[in-house]
Amino acid sequence: MLSEKTRDIRGKTRKAHCKRTMRILNIIFPVIVLGCALALGVLGVRSFLSVVADEGLHLATPGFTKVQILKPGDYVLWNQVKTVQNGTFRTFPDEVPDGTKVEIIHEKDGSTVPWKARVGMRQTSGVSRKVSLGTVTFTEPGNYGIAISMPPEEGRSFSIEPSKFPQPFLSAIFGLLAGIFLGIGAVIWLGAAIILMFVRKATAGPKESVAPPQG
Repeated sequence: MLSEKTRDIRGKTRKAHCKRTMRILNIIFPVIVLGCALALGVLGVRSFLSVVADEGLHLATPGFTKVQILKPGDYVLWNQVKTVQNGTFRTFPDEVPDGTKVEIIHEKDGSTVPWKARVGMRQTSGVSRKVSLGTVTFTEPGNYGIAISMPPEEGRSFSIEPSKFPQPFLSAIFGLLAGIFLGIGAVIWLGAAIILMFVRKATAGPKESVAPPQG
């Protein structure tokens, strides 16, 4: 049978071990959370840049462009009003010339895909800027042709790309915000754990020597 003193010594030893373990975990956990926050922040930044920077597929203006739609869904027709062409920065009016017509044809059966004029959406990336012409919904993947007729105007540039609002845009914003808040929480947690560790060391009295248990 263990004596009462031996049981007391072993109990104190277990408590001291548990405290050391908790102090170590209080350092490790916020570091892991901080790493996750950085990863979320990086993914959020990359997603946000891809949402803003992608200029989509350029269309011949005037002319006919074949496009392959791999994923059904909503797409946006853009008018590139500030863009770099052949190494030269070009600026165009937000409004398209009178008489401009856009026709979208499904090559499978020659049917016309309706699109809705929608102005007001704007997107800027660096020196580039574009405004929306309209939106179109592709109900199935396949090959399509986009015919654009307009009065001769040198350099006018249109493009089409999948709609990034709201889901992709919100996903990018969520990643950024989640990374920021997790990072702030992890830094506060880590700082508090380190401060508490030093405070405990500074206020701790001299260590009591403990004799090894007998029998």
